[in-house]
Amino acid sequence: MSISAEIIAVGTELLLGQILNSNAQFLSREFAGLGIDVYRQSTVGDNRGRIAAEVKAAMARADLLVLCGGLGPTEDDCTREGVAEALELPLVLDPVARAQLEEQFAGRPMTANNLRQATAPSGSVILPNPRGTAPGIFIDHGGKLIFLLPGPPRELTHMFTNEVVPILRSRGVIEGSIFSRTLHMAGIGESTLAATIADLIDAQTDPTIALYSRLGEVDVRLTTKAAESQYAKSRIDSLEREIMSRVGEHVFAYDDMTLAGALGTLLREKGHTLSVAESCTGGLIGHMITGEPGSSSYFLGGLTCYSNDAKRELLSVSDRTLKEFGAVSEECAAEMLAGVVCCFGSSVGIAVTGVAGPDGGTERKPVGTVCLAYGSASSHRTVTVHLRGERAAVKERAAKEAMRRLLLWLKEDEPR
Repeated sequence: MSISAEIIAVGTELLLGQILNSNAQFLSREFAGLGIDVYRQSTVGDNRGRIAAEVKAAMARADLLVLCGGLGPTEDDCTREGVAEALELPLVLDPVARAQLEEQFAGRPMTANNLRQATAPSGSVILPNPRGTAPGIFIDHGGKLIFLLPGPPRELTHMFTNEVVPILRSRGVIEGSIFSRTLHMAGIGESTLAATIADLIDAQTDPTIALYSRLGEVDVRLTTKAAESQYAKSRIDSLEREIMSRVGEHVFAYDDMTLAGALGTLLREKGHTLSVAESCTGGLIGHMITGEPGSSSYFLGGLTCYSNDAKRELLSVSDRTLKEFGAVSEECAAEMLAGVVCCFGSSVGIAVTGVAGPDGGTERKPVGTVCLAYGSASSHRTVTVHLRGERAAVKERAAKEAMRRLLLWLKEDEPR
């Protein structure tokens, strides 16, 4: 069953550029993986009349309509009202939604306006929301499938996976089962990757290949549709082997695994402990590492030594090194590494120093110059990389490159 879909993001804050529309990005990716074509995305402010007009226009074009946002308790949360107006349906208080709402507010006061979240156009199916107070809504309006999902991404993604997809499958919108695998890569740009596997992309039918770029990373998503998981796995495995034969050295993890998570897994497997010394990344590496559950089993700590005095006093970087080579140098990074490993007694470490910008660059060391050291006290490596982007981008790319380098070092049988 081939259908077309449209996504309507609701929220004046989106139009003002105050937040990114990550929900539309997520939904489009998920629909692509399910074999559903998204022909249009739109954004509308918190205005009942404009929401109604957008819904009417979308219904004339699409079979499947998803609205995200505007389901909260305040007056400007008017997605329900806009959809009800477009469909010419009355809003009614749903007893199941009310009971769920009252249960969530048990032990704390619930104001009258919260009951707005328990209303829905007549004939709707209420979708539970265990991660928030605003339930979702599903409406089958003359064969047009309409979903109203909450705006917070963690609520929307959970509801889409656990409520929307099963409904679509029960309606025959999704035929068979969709299987996918995501290869996470670093140390290679999207354009280089695309050129390297261009023939595979051009010839793709099933499985399909989709590339997604993030700061310092590129994802390759392989998707196939099959009746049996073993058959799907065989097809994906075959394509993955071909990709790995060309760019396998850049793959650090699969599916939901992050770079920090992949590094942590390898540290545990090899019985290592880690400490980090950061200058230009300002503690970002430590933040990423400790964002992983169980990181306390291998991460001992970190030092953010921004000034030269801090590098001298806390990491024992020598005056000679700072004067002769400068704070942004591989020599300084190596001494920072030795200092932090000694300080925490870890078996391996990472050190980062560089020019994040927008000021501070020179002709010899322009903005984006970052020096890394990684390894152990007795065996380490240093490298200078040149990263692009504004300050925040340079910091994130530097943090990921440092973790990637240590990950590769650890994967070697006998690091030197």
